[in-house]
Amino acid sequence: MDRIVASRFLTVLRSIFLMSAMALAVPAWSADSADLPPININVASAEQLSDGLKGIGPSRAAAIVEYRETHGKFTRVEDLMLVKGIGQRVLDDNRERLSTGQ
Repeated sequence: MDRIVASRFLTVLRSIFLMSAMALAVPAWSADSADLPPININVASAEQLSDGLKGIGPSRAAAIVEYRETHGKFTRVEDLMLVKGIGQRVLDDNRERLSTGQ
């Protein structure tokens, strides 16, 4: 009987721990975008782009930085769609968070 109680207790404890860990792992883009400063796509690092934008992982963020270094600064946030892998949906999902610094 004690083994059953101990086993159930450990199961509940594990569940509480996992739920707490998941609650803390909420990405930055899930917060209200009005509370977060805009990301300047002309100066942001790949890490800042991937951490702060929805649908932008490390490889897309690196592609943005590489495009910027090759072609110069973005003049409009819509110019992000010139980067391979960045489409209208990614732009729309992040439009409120994007800036060109101008």
